[in-house]
Amino acid sequence: MHKLKAEALARSQCERGAAAYLAQQHSKHRNKSVAFGLLGGLIGSTILMVWGKVPKGTYSLIPLGMGIVGGWTTGLVTQDNSDAEHEQTFIDVCDQYADEEDELAEDDEEEDEEDGSSASL
Repeated sequence: MHKLKAEALARSQCERGAAAYLAQQHSKHRNKSVAFGLLGGLIGSTILMVWGKVPKGTYSLIPLGMGIVGGWTTGLVTQDNSDAEHEQTFIDVCDQYADEEDELAEDDEEEDEEDGSSASL
């Protein structure tokens, strides 16, 4: 069952096209970068809150904001770095399904030809 669901997902992704696939990969990359920035910012803010010599409160949240903005910026700047790899993966997977569809179409045509010739007898 899992294989059928994965195959259906891959086929629908192939139907949407490479641009939609790359946009999805860019979104995942940005989200991951923001999550890392958030994690780093939380660690920095926690350290300042617990051991910092600066006044507690608003100042200790500066690393959190910097982490989020830094992660988001890093995600935006680096989202295109692996486009060639993602595009090649897309092509490889979709070619596999296109070959299967071509074989099925040829089989259907052969069956139609056989049915047509036997019907005329």
